[in-house]
Amino acid sequence: MRHTRSFPLALLMAGSSLMAAPARAEGPKVLLLPYQPVSRQASPELCTQVTTVLTNELGGSDAVTMVAGTTDAASEGDGEAKPTAETEKAEAAAKTALDKALTLSQAGDKQVKKLKFDPAIKTLTEALKQFDAAAAAVTDVGPVTQAHLNLAVAYWKRGMEDESMAEMAAAARLDPELKPDPKEFWPLFLRVYDQQWRKALRAPRVKMRVDATVPGAEVFFNGKSVGATPLLLTNVVPGFHYVRVVKEGAGAFGARVEAKDDANEVTANLGGSGPAGGGLGPVANAVTANRVDDDAFAAAAAVGKAQGAEYVLFGGVTKGERGITVATFMVAVKDGKAGRLVDLEFDLDLLSASVESFKLVEEVGARVKTFGDTVPKGSSQTVVRGLAEAEGSGGGTTEVDVGPAMPDAKGSKDAAQAGDGRNRVNDDGGEGGEGGSRAIGGDDDGSGKKKKPRATLGDGRTAASRGDEYKPTTPFYLNPLFIVPIVAVAVGAGVLALALLAGGGTAGGVAAYVLLAPPQAATVEAEWPK
Repeated sequence: MRHTRSFPLALLMAGSSLMAAPARAEGPKVLLLPYQPVSRQASPELCTQVTTVLTNELGGSDAVTMVAGTTDAASEGDGEAKPTAETEKAEAAAKTALDKALTLSQAGDKQVKKLKFDPAIKTLTEALKQFDAAAAAVTDVGPVTQAHLNLAVAYWKRGMEDESMAEMAAAARLDPELKPDPKEFWPLFLRVYDQQWRKALRAPRVKMRVDATVPGAEVFFNGKSVGATPLLLTNVVPGFHYVRVVKEGAGAFGARVEAKDDANEVTANLGGSGPAGGGLGPVANAVTANRVDDDAFAAAAAVGKAQGAEYVLFGGVTKGERGITVATFMVAVKDGKAGRLVDLEFDLDLLSASVESFKLVEEVGARVKTFGDTVPKGSSQTVVRGLAEAEGSGGGTTEVDVGPAMPDAKGSKDAAQAGDGRNRVNDDGGEGGEGGSRAIGGDDDGSGKKKKPRATLGDGRTAASRGDEYKPTTPFYLNPLFIVPIVAVAVGAGVLALALLAGGGTAGGVAAYVLLAPPQAATVEAEWPK
């Protein structure tokens, strides 16, 4: 009984002690912006990992309270940004368009093989339109280039050689390494394709800037990953290209973009705080350039104020052969003061991340109490010390060379592989003549419709200005309507021949008179007595 009476008393005492325990003090509100890559070796995935680790460590500190803002990709529980309804809808539409494009492309390929060139032109043209609409979902440009090649064949067989060469050039720009199979395409087609390939790749190269409303998004250029935003793509072949920008958890953006000059710019709308012109953009651009200044600090403070934070942390990541360097800056939202925090050195496997992160947590806890040792106004700071200038510079972006090697002006005429690994054909068409399903058949698909090629190329040049390029000639077309007069002439000639044979005797007498009368008259005149 004594034990029975003491149990409620012990429970009551424990409850009163819990009630008397002081609640955890709420520290100053801190917003951690996503870390940005300072060198090309620091991938977007690595930056996300670093952001997640530091967010978790700071979140477990009693000294501060972490703020989960819309620009904080790693502080929303699962470490990923959230796609908006608009991006989800656009991504679904892109996938639907891609399914249509692939279906139409396959149908067009079958029509070309069956020599139905007019229907193939219509089908493949629509397929390419659907590929454009599906740019956000196009991860491989192989089907797109194949559609261009099939359309080039269909145009060629219908006598539309200018259009055919334009499709060849489009395929060459999307995939400079493309090698049409000599077993499927006839020699003359291969030779003209080689000329258009050289013409496209020898055009003066341009630049293209790619940014996103969410920093650190991965950029794909014609299906190949080239780095994280913001980027400056250099050595770009002029013409149309597929640009795709993806941020894990935030969706994908894609477009078929025409590169004309150095002013080309693509901004992917993936939600977030806006492109480089405002929001987080100036901070991300400054970090990737490896140099931050008053403008970057002011932009970070503005983001923090919008999220209700008192302090903002941001920084950059670089990866070397021995480890990962993490640089961090801290900004007070109230007065805009900024300071540099301790640099962290992680091993390549991030095994030491927790130990190193504790250093940052301790310093942040001390800085929110007395924010001293700030960056002087009007000065700029290097983000990652000791990093080569070329690695971190670029006007707020990372420069990436995406251009193929410049081919020589005129290729080899050998049928064997040339020095650049591309197939060549002889001027006389090579051995074997035309072969493959795309080479057989004439210019007629049974519709009776004929289309004549224009006298100039798509760029407006005349035949006299084409140099050693292929010079298309207008083929001879026999219109079925000409058959009636031809038959009539043939019948008339036959009737005339029969009439001449029937009147052969008369014709012979007339001929003899014409030929012999003059000599006979001359003889009689000579022998006539005077």
